[in-house]
This record gives sequence, C-alpha cells and structure tokens, in this order.
Amino acid sequence: MTGATAISEKASEPPSSASLKEVKGGHGLLKNEKISPDPEPYETHQLGVFRTHVSWDGTNSSFISLKSYFNEVLTGYLPTLYRLLSDIYELAPVLLVLYFTAIVWIGISQAVEMSVASRTLRSLERVLNGEKTSHEDIAWSLTLLVSWSALSGYLGYYKDQIFYELRSRVINHFQLMIMRADLGRDVPTSQDETTKTSLTAQEAWDALESLSDYLQNLVSAISQVFAMVQIASDAGGPLFVLACLARPMCEQVGNTSIYGAVCFACDTNEDHIRLRALECLARDQCRQDSIGGNLTEWIIQEYCRMKDRLVDTQEDDPLYLFHKRQQFRTEIVGKVLKDLPLIYSAPYALLNPSRFSLSGIAIMRSSAQSLHWIFYSIIREDLGMKSKVRNLRNLYSTPEVKNTMEDGKSNYPDEKSNPDGMAFELRDVEFSYPGSEKKEASLKDINLKIPAGSLVIFVGANGSRKSTLIRLLSRLYDSSSGSLLIDGQPSASYRMSSLRESSVLLCQDH
Repeated sequence: MTGATAISEKASEPPSSASLKEVKGGHGLLKNEKISPDPEPYETHQLGVFRTHVSWDGTNSSFISLKSYFNEVLTGYLPTLYRLLSDIYELAPVLLVLYFTAIVWIGISQAVEMSVASRTLRSLERVLNGEKTSHEDIAWSLTLLVSWSALSGYLGYYKDQIFYELRSRVINHFQLMIMRADLGRDVPTSQDETTKTSLTAQEAWDALESLSDYLQNLVSAISQVFAMVQIASDAGGPLFVLACLARPMCEQVGNTSIYGAVCFACDTNEDHIRLRALECLARDQCRQDSIGGNLTEWIIQEYCRMKDRLVDTQEDDPLYLFHKRQQFRTEIVGKVLKDLPLIYSAPYALLNPSRFSLSGIAIMRSSAQSLHWIFYSIIREDLGMKSKVRNLRNLYSTPEVKNTMEDGKSNYPDEKSNPDGMAFELRDVEFSYPGSEKKEASLKDINLKIPAGSLVIFVGANGSRKSTLIRLLSRLYDSSSGSLLIDGQPSASYRMSSLRESSVLLCQDH
C-alpha cells in the first residue's frame, strides 16, 4: 500500500505539535489544537500524508475489546434502551409487541428455510443415487418451503406497515416531549448555549430501529448456528460446523478496531499542505486578491505540479487507511478459512462415504457466508448504535435542564391584590443580559412606581432599553440587583404561570 507504510514506535509522551488534530471514535479530523501531556504510550504510523499517533489505553486486544464492548452494553446501553422500550410500550403496546415479533420471525426465517432446503435436497440426492425415498416426503418439503417463503414475505410486508405506524407515534411522542421541555424553560435558560441542543425526535426512532436490527441479526445468527448443527449430521459432524464458523469468527476476533482508541493526526507532507493552500487561494475569501494579483495561471500551474508529485501518495482519511491495513492481516487468513469446509469435506467423504451429503455441504457453505456478514453486523456495526444510544441519552436529559429563574409559590392574584390591576415598583434595579460581554449594565439605578389601573407609555430612542424594561416587568428576566414588587410583594414570590395568566404581552418582533 503506497504511502501507508507503518512506522512502529513507542513513546511515553505524545508529540509536541501545534498542528496535531484529535480524532476519537469517528471519521474526520477536528480543529487544530495543542495536545496536553498523556502518560499513556502511543504508536506512530505514517498513513498516506498523515502522521498518526494512536494511544490504545490498554485496549489493543480483541478479547479485551469484546469484553469492554459487552460491559458497555450491559452498563450503558441497556438502561437507556429499557427506558425507551418502556416509554414506547406505554404509548403503543400492541404495535411494539407485533413489531418485535415480526423482527424475531424474520430473524429465524433464514435458518428455517436452510433446514427445509437441506431436507429437500437430501431427498432429491437419494433419488439421484437410486435410493428409495417417498415422493410424498419430497412434495411435503417443497410445499413447506414455498409456504414458509410466502409467509415470511407477508410478514415482511406486515412489518413494514407496523414500521410506519409505530415510527409516526414514536416521533410524535418525543417531539411533544421536546416541545414541552423547550416551552418549559425560562428565557435566560433557553438563551444559554450550554442548554441548546440540535437533537430531534428522530433520534429516538433511530435508536429503536438500530436495536431491532441488532436483535434481528442476533436471532438470525443463533438460529442459523442451531440449524447448522442439525444439518451437520449428514455433512461432516460438529467439526464441519466449526470449519464453517472459523472464517467469520477469525475475522471478527482478529481485527483490531481503532475506534476505541485516542488518535492524533497531522498532515506532514509539504506537497499536500501546499496543495491545500493553493485550493484556499481559489475560494471566495481569497479569490479577489488572487485575480487582482494576476495569480490565476501561477496557481493552476503550481496546483498541477503538486498533484503530479502526489500521484502515488494516498490522501484518504487516516482512520480509514489504518482500518484497511489492519484488515489486510485477517483477509488473507479469511480467504484460506473460506475454503476450510471444502478441505475438511474431501477426506471426510473418503472415510465416510455412506454418511456424506453434497447437499448438506452446499447449504452449510451458503450459511457460513451468511453468518460472516451477520457477525460483521453484530460486532462491527454497533458503532452506529453507540452514537444513537448516546444521542438518545442526551435527548432524555433535555427535560431535566433546570431553569435559571426560580419560580414562586403564591398564585396571582391573591387576597392582597388590587382589583384595578397590577401595581409595579422598581427599587434600585440594575440589569445585564445573561452572557452579555458589555461592561456597562443595560439598566442601572432604576426606581419607578406604576400604580394599579394606570396607563403608562414608555417613549425613547432606539436602544434606550424600553423593551428591556418591559421584559423585567413581565418577569421574562430577573434583575441583576435591586427588587421588583408587584402589588407590594416581590415578583419572585409569585408563580410565573399565574402572572402570565393575569397579563398580556405582545412583543414588537411579532
């Protein structure tokens, strides 16, 4: 692999480079930042134009990776997924049960079809060998195979109908949860960047769909293994089953995943760095200067020259290159193990001709190939489920954000309230908008009394803080210092919902 030769090194301190980029758990490089010291040892690899540093943190072991994976499933995934299933069960119990019943049925369908097909082919093989066999047995096997395939197709269609109805209910339910959380926040909290989220109700459905796909693959794998054991009696015994499972198991255990490690990558190829700089000169922010300086032809010539010098150098994502290089070791072994069932069958057929079945071998090899992809989906594609469960956990935490403003306990109006309306009094009020970088307060030393039943008009130039004063009186914000009294009582003593019910506010933005 040109440009992806590994440089094996060990070190106790990370490289000191301001241009290093951090990548953890996904493709792509993040923004430049200096790396803080890390006592963990790391490996250095030159992957194309990128010099990549990988810190395994003790996870560079397939056994440990699998162990940590299942620990994460038990301690991290299950509580969140259990909460999701509980919520959906309360929302649509019948649909949820039917949906997962169809998932399990589809999961075992391939194993059943494999078993029935093996029985049918075995009967046909006996006929071709001149052995006596019942035509009714062949007809029954074919009927069972066709019936099962038709039923599986119908259940697949029925599952799709349940899919759309259940998805609609789940998304609507979580969209309502997000809306309640958003509308339940006070204005200062909603404007705090740390409380804002881009998550949508689709995240909940994505997590459920990922769980159902995982369950279907798991059921399919288990059922096919049982079917292979049953078929193996005429195809080589238990050792033949192990020969069929050798390839998928070896490829999954032998691969080392970089996605659980901490990686730093920096572009160390001067030609590639120059190439990217030339691309920047052609973009909007530099185009005017490039044209004005008559640099067009020079930029094109230099770009072509750099491209020619990089023709044999890989520019792909370093994580992708590392993954492909790690796969190279197991792909060769996998190719050999792919033919292991056939290699085992040859001497077995010579030693046990009466127990040998070509139909069983054909079915088992086909199943082994299917299991290869199923195991790949179960063990490797869980990365997508990790991010979806993490998003779901963040989605559930959305309603748990606490408001900045404390709510009161008294309802308005009460027995002390003036029947003519609200009376306001501001005492030495000072106010600055939360998160504002201005040194001066928006309002300062405000003292004001507004009797109940009064008609008051605030007049002033743009930016004179008229709207700010209205927001304080409406208790959309609390003052930074000083006090606001409503009917002689601190405004914070009243429940905000009761104040909203007793007043009307029409913002100028509308």
